[in-house]
Amino acid sequence: MSTRRQPGGGQPGMGGDEPEELEKLFLSLA
Repeated sequence: MSTRRQPGGGQPGMGGDEPEELEKLFLSLA
């Protein structure tokens, strides 16, 4: 897990990851 992928800290497009990837990550963490 990367710290830049945390909600509120790294928004889609900022870390270089695709929005879909981040959304899936959030769903997995939730």
